[in-house]
Amino acid sequence: MEMPKNVRILGVLNIVLASVGIFFSLVGVAGIFLMKELSPDMGKVYTGAVLAASVALPMVGLITKAMMLFSGIGLVRGQAFGRSLGIIWAWSSMFYGVIAAAINSFFVSPAAMEASMNNSSSASGGAAAPPAWVDADDPNQFHGDGDGDGPRDGAGLSDHLPGPDEP
Repeated sequence: MEMPKNVRILGVLNIVLASVGIFFSLVGVAGIFLMKELSPDMGKVYTGAVLAASVALPMVGLITKAMMLFSGIGLVRGQAFGRSLGIIWAWSSMFYGVIAAAINSFFVSPAAMEASMNNSSSASGGAAAPPAWVDADDPNQFHGDGDGDGPRDGAGLSDHLPGPDEP
């Protein structure tokens, strides 16, 4: 019996997308270690649990991508394990996605933000330094001087928005 063309196309897509995913997962993990080595500030952010989760999550993702790759190979060859592995891959990827998003949202991102804020405030002597474009000596920089000649004059943004009768 001839294998349907759609199954072969799905198998090729699995192989291509899994290969790209594996490549970028490895690049991402390598990037974390390069940032840690090349930037002293990032070396302070990626420590302990943040580093462990930042490396472990992509490595677990590699397992799901390998499942996708082997599923694609099975589908292209017309073997039964390709379909079964594809179904297992789909469920495990959904589960992994939810777990990875939760770990990143509740543990990695807050810890990285806290470490980043601590590093930036300690580097500037306590308070984070303002951006270079802020002129601390100009009291009218953000509020305007009230002479009506500029976009920052007036009470704020609402002065520059069109009213209900204006186009």
